[in-house]
Amino acid sequence: MEVYDIFTERLSAPENKRDKTPVVLMVDEYGALVSAQDRKTADEIKAKIGNMLFMGRSLGIKVLIGVQRADASYFQAGARDQFHAILAMGNISKEQKEMLFSDFKQKMTDNRSRIRIGEGYLLVESQDIERVKVAPVRDFGEINASIIEALSR
Repeated sequence: MEVYDIFTERLSAPENKRDKTPVVLMVDEYGALVSAQDRKTADEIKAKIGNMLFMGRSLGIKVLIGVQRADASYFQAGARDQFHAILAMGNISKEQKEMLFSDFKQKMTDNRSRIRIGEGYLLVESQDIERVKVAPVRDFGEINASIIEALSR
């Protein structure tokens, strides 16, 4: 709610006076968050996330969402298509390939048993899908320091 307040404040400000300092909203287990709410609250969360996805980039608002399953019911109509990048890790079901990568699923020919821990697919700006492998984290302190430094820019 705090990030949405920043979003609405920036949206209502005259364009030449808008603060565009990056603000990042990171929600892990978004599906669990939405599912745990009553219908009214869940709809409010989906509407606010949708608004920030549609209009937030130009205001410096970045939305990062982690889900186990990218179900359309978690997003307002069209909001799911507003993500700049989609990263799917691990064994991706046929349904998830269709949901997340429908234009590129024919390029995802790997046998599900060949995808290993730390491997998956990345799609940036709907350009082309890439197979990726993420190195294992050996020093969480170093990773956390890098994240804090990047978010502080």
